[in-house]
Amino acid sequence: MKLQLQKKKKAKEKDGTLYSTRNLKLPKGGNMEEYLEHGFLTIGNQFHFPINGQFIEGTDWKFEPLFQIMGDKENKRLAEITNTANQKKIIEFDSEILSSFGEFRRFLFKLNGFLFYTDNGIKTEHFDRFVRRYNRQFQPASELLTMGQNPKNFYAFANGVYWQDKFRPVNKFGIMNLKGIDTSDGEYNEKIDNYYSPAFSVMHKDNQVGDDKYENDRYFVYKESPITLNDWMDKMQLVFDEKGIFGILFNFGALFRDLFITHYSSFPLLGGFGETGSGKSAFGEIIQNFFYYRMAGVDLTQATSSGLSKTLTRTTNTVVFCDEFQDKTIKPDLANLVMGGWNGNGRVKSKDVGSTRTTVEKIMTAIYYCGQFLPTYMDGGLANRTMSLYFQKTEKRTSEEKENFTDLLNVTNEGISSLTSEILQYRAYFSKNLPRTFAESERSLKALLKEEQYDDRVFKNTTMIHTTYMILKEKIKFPFTEETLNKLCANLIIENSEQIRDTSALTEFWSILTFLFESNKIKDHLHFRIDKNTDFKVQGEKRTQFTHKNENNDQILYLRLNAVYQLYNKEATTREGVDVIGISTIRNYLHSTKEFIGLIKGKRFGKAGSPSCYAINYTALKSKGLLNLIEDNSLYEKEKGEAVAAEPQLAAQSANKPQGEEPDDLPF
Repeated sequence: MKLQLQKKKKAKEKDGTLYSTRNLKLPKGGNMEEYLEHGFLTIGNQFHFPINGQFIEGTDWKFEPLFQIMGDKENKRLAEITNTANQKKIIEFDSEILSSFGEFRRFLFKLNGFLFYTDNGIKTEHFDRFVRRYNRQFQPASELLTMGQNPKNFYAFANGVYWQDKFRPVNKFGIMNLKGIDTSDGEYNEKIDNYYSPAFSVMHKDNQVGDDKYENDRYFVYKESPITLNDWMDKMQLVFDEKGIFGILFNFGALFRDLFITHYSSFPLLGGFGETGSGKSAFGEIIQNFFYYRMAGVDLTQATSSGLSKTLTRTTNTVVFCDEFQDKTIKPDLANLVMGGWNGNGRVKSKDVGSTRTTVEKIMTAIYYCGQFLPTYMDGGLANRTMSLYFQKTEKRTSEEKENFTDLLNVTNEGISSLTSEILQYRAYFSKNLPRTFAESERSLKALLKEEQYDDRVFKNTTMIHTTYMILKEKIKFPFTEETLNKLCANLIIENSEQIRDTSALTEFWSILTFLFESNKIKDHLHFRIDKNTDFKVQGEKRTQFTHKNENNDQILYLRLNAVYQLYNKEATTREGVDVIGISTIRNYLHSTKEFIGLIKGKRFGKAGSPSCYAINYTALKSKGLLNLIEDNSLYEKEKGEAVAAEPQLAAQSANKPQGEEPDDLPF
């Protein structure tokens, strides 16, 4: 032992870090090797420092370093500290306070019961010895700044991670050791195999409500499901029928959302619309809580843009439910965040205070949102990023239907997030097959749609959901067939495309034209005319002409757009909440509709001569309830005929009425 100490002493003398032992008596329980190594002693639950030739009590606690949470913005240390009353605490503090004796003392003072004995002469030089001893003894770790899919190829919950086909829970410190996960190699690289989830560290388990910044993280936990994945899919389809199929595939696709974003720069939003009590909100909570544990949806009437942004950027490859989307009253910054979920673009903010650099908060999660009415926000910009499902209210549900819904809700509330692992295990397979299968799904759906017109974004959105099925069908037994899904996808593309056209600014344009006609501000054979021409010439692209064959004998609207635009503009500016669209934009919108036929070089309009105009299928517009430019006098003529026929009978009744009796023409 003496020989070892002498060797250590010589080594210290050589590198210049020798702590003097001259006239220094080692106290009972002290270890000379510890002193020579670090310049102070640990005796019991205290540190003793040499002052004026003797060891003095310097603290009323001892210290055990645990982890250093690496990061540029937040760099923290975790340690275990035990005082002379045997009270233990796991402490978390900013790394930078180890550079200041005063700051570290103030930090300890807040803990109540942990002190440096400055009255014994403990100074900065003693604190420096403490720092020198422990600074490099912390194991490096990375904090899980976002949950869900991680770039290191694991899926992180707040209480553990799914990695290499196995769930690995946090320890009492909130740490998960994933040995071997860091395969990077380099001269300046520090390998990190530890990951930190503060929400499930013992130091935060007793945080009080209102003072718990990890409260929402605790909803995103791994819970062992009481049912199998196939049972869950069966229940979803049983309760929600066709919408259940889309809910299943939306959730599965969301688990690989980052792959879709990488390849195609977007992933669809899912929307549910229908009257109160139709089941759209319950649907939202159920598909969200496939990932979470009993988390309520975000109420968009109460949310702030900052709060919603943090919710949408906190997890990757999950589904977040946004409730109460009201087109007319929603704050634009909230609506923009929901819409940004399609391609992941969130708020633009400054990198640092006073900095001219900016960063975009990336939205990492898939979004399901719902409201009573289909969205018209940004002139259909939100709608064509959304796969819209219509929920119909059922006045009387059977007892069996109620039981099925309650069963699904109860199972969901028990926690089913472990089911995600049954999909996540196929991530490598999904990634490998995505490009090829997406192209195949595109071809299949286009073949089904044939000559149907559709919105390109709506088609792309639905193709992604179809692709999800086509990849996973080799690995998972779905409770529905490919044929069923093909029909559902084709119908959804057609219906959503029509809904977007019907709820766009062009719909408002047709509505205003109807009003102008009913108020006699636009007139037949002056601003427009409606005929049933069989064949007529239309000017196509590059001024080429072709003959349009009106095989169904439809009514054709010939519209002088320039003549009616000023009247439309004047009326639209008086209406609250209506955006006036320019004439060139209206032309573009008309060209994109199924009802548009083409430009007519010249058409007779009475006194207006033969100006050019647009030919539009009036029968199709009328059948959709978009436009009415024909006076309907049928009811008036019927009532007039009935009145004439009844005149002799009324005259006879009047002749037989007693004298002095008042005619009965009052409503009471």
